[in-house]
Amino acid sequence: MQTRDYRIDILRSVSAFCVVVIHVVSASVTYNDAAVAQATVWQMNVVHNLSSWAVPVFFMITGFCVMGDDRECTWQWTFGHIGKFVGILFTVGWFYALLEYIYMEKSVSLRAVGLALVDVLNGDTWTHMWYIYYIIGIYLVLPVVKSHIVQNQRNVGCLSGLLFLSTILIPAVNGWMGLSIDMHLPMSGYMFYVVTGAMISMCRFSKMKYINAALAAVNVVTVIYVLEHGKDEIYPYTSLPVCMMALSIFALMAWNPVGLHIGRKWVGLSECTLGIYLIHPFFLNLMIKLLHIYPLHGMAWISIPAACMVLYFGSYATVYVLRKLPIVNRLF
Repeated sequence: MQTRDYRIDILRSVSAFCVVVIHVVSASVTYNDAAVAQATVWQMNVVHNLSSWAVPVFFMITGFCVMGDDRECTWQWTFGHIGKFVGILFTVGWFYALLEYIYMEKSVSLRAVGLALVDVLNGDTWTHMWYIYYIIGIYLVLPVVKSHIVQNQRNVGCLSGLLFLSTILIPAVNGWMGLSIDMHLPMSGYMFYVVTGAMISMCRFSKMKYINAALAAVNVVTVIYVLEHGKDEIYPYTSLPVCMMALSIFALMAWNPVGLHIGRKWVGLSECTLGIYLIHPFFLNLMIKLLHIYPLHGMAWISIPAACMVLYFGSYATVYVLRKLPIVNRLF
């Protein structure tokens, strides 16, 4: 029987909170009831960029847990998980798409119900649901990748390096030097993070203090860079700064032990993180569009963290209850 890895529970819980932060600061600027000062926009952009490491970490967790051990990744297991994600799209995703029609038409109709289903098929539901579409695609190739590549550590390193080159490094070089080098592998994009998560799970080091110092240094340098240059744009999740933060934070957690007395405290939160991800935008929209509570009102350094905490733990409490309900608990 495989023992629970509490490091992953901590990463899931903290990453989910950072995703809430990303959405709160974005919505605060986009949907504020008055023009937002440029200085505030810069601050929100920096907070957004400093929190963006959380999204790649979720993909690395998939690689770490699914491809990083000796268990066989069967098609039956894979389609079981894909079925769950498809179910999420046609329940939670459909509900969000329907809400848009209700918001526009001020009523519910069979036409709106049907159009919402079509929107889900077209990938046109609330934007945070993109993750579910992506993870379905990744799960479709996991059995092939694990059986033919991940069983050999050298192959994992080579594939991770090639994906890093095509997904992270070449776009960064293009941006710095004004080039247009075009190199796309069939499985580039977020697959790089999945494969790298598997690679990190296979690596072991005897003298961790030097590795920890190097990883911490990478993270500090990246944070300084983001503080200096991350004001004017939102970095993509496959950008070099976000990648460096994600890799260093994930590796620091994955390669260092966590005590049982600490790790067990995170299990409850960790088990609800998918649900938190799915439903916190509902409460965020409710707060801004219906209750007209705008996080940028007052002192942002207090109101933004407060909004994040309320949404995170409010969503956690809601998911905790939903997980107790038959049938519904299969989604969360």
